[in-house]
Amino acid sequence: MNVTERLAPVLGSRLIPDTAPRQLTALLADPGMHTVSDQPAHLSADEALQLWGLRLRNTAITGKSLHGAARLVDALGRVPATTEIEQFGFIGDRMAGAVLFDRQDHRFIGAVVVER
Repeated sequence: MNVTERLAPVLGSRLIPDTAPRQLTALLADPGMHTVSDQPAHLSADEALQLWGLRLRNTAITGKSLHGAARLVDALGRVPATTEIEQFGFIGDRMAGAVLFDRQDHRFIGAVVVER
């Protein structure tokens, strides 16, 4: 079963483009990968921007790489603040990550991956 088939019950018709961080492919293909929740978290683009902006700034303190965070923060800054976002969380044996979509049209916003 490929990653798309494996995620179909969770993501439905939402698609993750090839522009996502390459570490995301490894996370989603991990046999030990599971979702954080059966349902995505819902938040506004402004809330997501504040959250992921803070996490990105914290990487300067922690020294941990947060793959895709700069691109995600940039993308969130370009959508209207009130846009509803769906955030899907995934945990694997070696990595964890999140994938964010526009709740209305299921457009991919971005993804982040961190090694555990």
